Amino acid sequence: MKLRPSCLPLVIILMVCLGLQACLSIGKPPLIKATETGEITEVDRLLSEGASVDDKTKSGATPLFVASANGYDAIVARLIEKGADPNAAIEGPFLHDRWTLAKGATPLMAAIAGGHDKIAAFLLQHGAQAAVSDENGYTPLMLAAAQGKPDLINACILKGADIKASTSGVSPLIAAAAGGKPETVALLLKKGADPKAKVSANFTYHDVTVFAGGNALMAAAAAGDDKSLQLLMDAGVGVNLAAKNGTTALMAAAAKGSLPSADLLIAQGADVNARTTESYTVGQHAVPKGSTALAGAAFAGHADMVQFLINNGADVNAKDDDTNIDALFLAASEGHLEVVRILIASSANVYAETKMGTAFCAAEHNGYQEVADEIEAARKKIQDKKSTKK
Repeated sequence: MKLRPSCLPLVIILMVCLGLQACLSIGKPPLIKATETGEITEVDRLLSEGASVDDKTKSGATPLFVASANGYDAIVARLIEKGADPNAAIEGPFLHDRWTLAKGATPLMAAIAGGHDKIAAFLLQHGAQAAVSDENGYTPLMLAAAQGKPDLINACILKGADIKASTSGVSPLIAAAAGGKPETVALLLKKGADPKAKVSANFTYHDVTVFAGGNALMAAAAAGDDKSLQLLMDAGVGVNLAAKNGTTALMAAAAKGSLPSADLLIAQGADVNARTTESYTVGQHAVPKGSTALAGAAFAGHADMVQFLINNGADVNAKDDDTNIDALFLAASEGHLEVVRILIASSANVYAETKMGTAFCAAEHNGYQEVADEIEAARKKIQDKKSTKK
């Protein structure tokens, strides 16, 4: 058969891909391969022919680790029956489809990370240690807390897990708050977790960031979890405590757009005009020193939150310390028309100058002509009023 020239690139690509798959499989013990695909019949055959139950991949993952990560209950049970080590830790990062575990993680941690509760419980019943951690200091209890698994939390504690153990200050309680798990927060507080513990370094869980010096209250606010907020306030956590960069729980709730959380915090006396004390970054965005909750809400485009904060005394013309940027500039630069309208209706200064120009210039420069027109119309109204007075 002759191939058309136009077909050759496709053939080459297929050959490369098939070759890559073959390369990736080189060096993997057959038992690992069978475990990865969940083939228990093949697992049984290999074990009967003398395959080592504790064979490892190059990263140190055993068949039990792989089966636990993928949720293969029957294979996990068979491997344990054959004497697999339930505490064999990986020797390098383990990359799954949805998550990654660090060096030192165990099959128990793989099962919890994968959401395989039955396997995790089974491992705990068959010798898995709960008082272990990976190279980053994360423990099975922290993973269970972040996912809101009360049964596993209790099981880990019964097996000796320290409820107050932390890495860089990140405790199971802070992990639960960041995960938005109020039932877990309640359980951990009942078990004696310290509600006022602070992280010593920036901590991120999914889209929730708690900055160094922050606490579980800030984690709950960033997650938009008003139930956990109430639990933590009831436990005595002050609403105006700030992280090292000056961020507060109200700022976190405002940036998230969580009105119930912001309402709770303000009702307890949160300072609506608190300002950050350092500049910092969130993802690719730089947040200047002197930013407020209103600035965060305006930048994110949370119109209801912007109105709520203004109704509760937020200074609509507050400027940061680094660039003199205000809420109107931030909203205009991002094209948030409804927010711009709310700010203008609340007497935002449509002529305010920043180191980056005016809100009008920002809107035009970024291609938000409707926003620029709204600001221009507001300016015209001001000029008309001045002319009328004359």
